[in-house]
Amino acid sequence: MSAAEQFPVGNPGRRPNTAELVRDVALAGLQRAPAPPEHTVGLTLNAKGDVQIEVTGRGHDLDGLAESVAATFESLRAKYRPVNGGGE
Repeated sequence: MSAAEQFPVGNPGRRPNTAELVRDVALAGLQRAPAPPEHTVGLTLNAKGDVQIEVTGRGHDLDGLAESVAATFESLRAKYRPVNGGGE
């Protein structure tokens, strides 16, 4: 690592202290846009020929996430009805 890389440009010969580094990391985290909700869907065909549905959601808005996951589950449930007369 060269001296130019090691020391900040504004103050040559001075390294940022731990508090300054922590502040910079915290500010970077606050300025980052929140990630959109993420969904994972798993479909498995069991021995009876029925589709088992697994929907997982991750996000910061729990109410919106719950609605989205429930809607995804219900649409898949309607599409993959049980083959052997399984009920509601």
